[in-house]
Amino acid sequence: MFSARAFADIGEQRFRARLAPAGPEADGLFKSATGLFREIGAPFYQACILLEHAEWLMANGRTDDAAPLISEARETFERLKANPWLERLDAAAPSRVRT
Repeated sequence: MFSARAFADIGEQRFRARLAPAGPEADGLFKSATGLFREIGAPFYQACILLEHAEWLMANGRTDDAAPLISEARETFERLKANPWLERLDAAAPSRVRT
């Protein structure tokens, strides 16, 4: 299990990434938050950040970079039966990005 402090720290990175201007800082913050959720074994939250990162990448013209994140998030949401998140993923990902 993880501490509330660890969860808050990861959340801070997540929201800093969402608020950062397009560029390597935001990309790095998304990757760091994803890795930390992976490390503490929180697959749902990890998939949420993967989707948010993919949305950010697509908004910044990096659709090809978003595809593997969409795929990994989809696998997790399907396994967890997180249907509202699958709907969000489908709405966010153009058909050429869906896997």
